[in-house]
Amino acid sequence: MGKNRLFTILAGTFLISMFVPLVQALPATENPELPTKHIIENVPFMPQITAECTISALRMQLAYYGAVYSQTFLLNLSGWDYAFSYYYPYVWISLEPVYTVLHVGEILGCKIEHYSNQTYEDAWRTLREFIAQDKTVFIQWRTHSVLAVGYDDEDNLVYLNDPAAGAYLERENFGAYVAMSLETFKDFDYWGTSPMGNHYEMLVVVPPKVKPTVSWSDVLTVNAGYLTSGTLQMKGFADDLETGFDLTGEYLRERLGGIASVTFATGWIFREDAAAFIEGLAQMTGSKNLDDASIYLRSTAECFAEGKALLENKLRVGEIPDLPRVAEALRRAADYQEKAGESLMKGAKDLGIETQRNYALIGYVVIATLTVVLVLLVFLRKRLRFLF
Repeated sequence: MGKNRLFTILAGTFLISMFVPLVQALPATENPELPTKHIIENVPFMPQITAECTISALRMQLAYYGAVYSQTFLLNLSGWDYAFSYYYPYVWISLEPVYTVLHVGEILGCKIEHYSNQTYEDAWRTLREFIAQDKTVFIQWRTHSVLAVGYDDEDNLVYLNDPAAGAYLERENFGAYVAMSLETFKDFDYWGTSPMGNHYEMLVVVPPKVKPTVSWSDVLTVNAGYLTSGTLQMKGFADDLETGFDLTGEYLRERLGGIASVTFATGWIFREDAAAFIEGLAQMTGSKNLDDASIYLRSTAECFAEGKALLENKLRVGEIPDLPRVAEALRRAADYQEKAGESLMKGAKDLGIETQRNYALIGYVVIATLTVVLVLLVFLRKRLRFLF
């Protein structure tokens, strides 16, 4: 009887061990009931300053969980301030948005769930499942990033925190909890396709409870690479700009207006932002290379500002700007940026050496402390023997 009972217990345990993983593996769709409406409360709103919608949407998502970071910190952490990509006829002064979020999330130790290329029906259900769990969802449109914070199936609405707050100046809540019809939301120009060609792209990013320590040596090494690769693309863009992209009349003026208000304005602000951040690191560490990188980036920013002014001053009175002169300003910006990349790479190595020195110093302090403690213990042991 005892052996049979033991066999029964072992067999039962084996069957349970096989069954439990199967239960855990059941898809979430086995729970089909979702509320017809759910809005996540108290999601902070943070508007974008210029073409920083991706960083602003991510910033709101992190802040919802209490991980509050400054815009400048995340811009420099992500490399957004440093990248310049030229793909005719588009110009991106940034990294690909979703890649940026994945990159920053990894550095910050976040838990990330990434979905793309589902059917619209599956993607809409996935989005609602996360929101019903009070998890905000980063949404990438074709040319814009937003944060989904609610939905309403009865009225066919999705609620968004939209960093492009300027479009909602008359609203009481500015760009927070903007209601958008599902017909508009799933349109090709909205949620349909991301810059990389993915459909219905979304991310749920949850930060760790304790903020991690960032290795700025590693981060700046990567960012220096963005500056170097961006230099070549800036020069290619300058060549096409000088010829007017083979456009004339109103088509050319419209194109140049966009370049002035977006490409040159963003290049100016981003390089100035990066320069200020690196200058702070230079003062903190005493790195001459980082100081040089800051100076070169500021010179790059000034060239972008010059190009912006040259474009806008002529366009404002209906004239075609002196494009060779504008292109020359961009080429000078590229030359300064190349030097900034070289100095930043050296400065990143300086930070690595400084970090190694700090670890070595900590090691020496620990060893010295342990040595003192051992000496005291030996002394006290002999002293106690003498007394007794």
